[in-house]
Amino acid sequence: MIYRKTLIPFFFALLFTFTVVSCKTSDSTKSRLAAEKTESAEIKEIEKEYEEGLKNHQKMQSKETQKMMKKAKKRNKKLLKHRKISWFKRVFDSD
Repeated sequence: MIYRKTLIPFFFALLFTFTVVSCKTSDSTKSRLAAEKTESAEIKEIEKEYEEGLKNHQKMQSKETQKMMKKAKKRNKKLLKHRKISWFKRVFDSD
């Protein structure tokens, strides 16, 4: 009988703490999601500014330089294509 009198309030207190803690974690999750959303928006804005700056840089160059830059970009793309690791090594190689 003594155990029953002490265990019932203990279980109610335990149940109360679990419900309060679970409610608090949902608030932190919401704030974390909001922070991630604003951070991703800032990253997109920075990337957009970078792309605009790159385009402006290319437009300021002479026609010959623009042709050389375009040719170098194509050549680099071809070279990187062959350096790519095969899918078999990426999937099954543990190194």
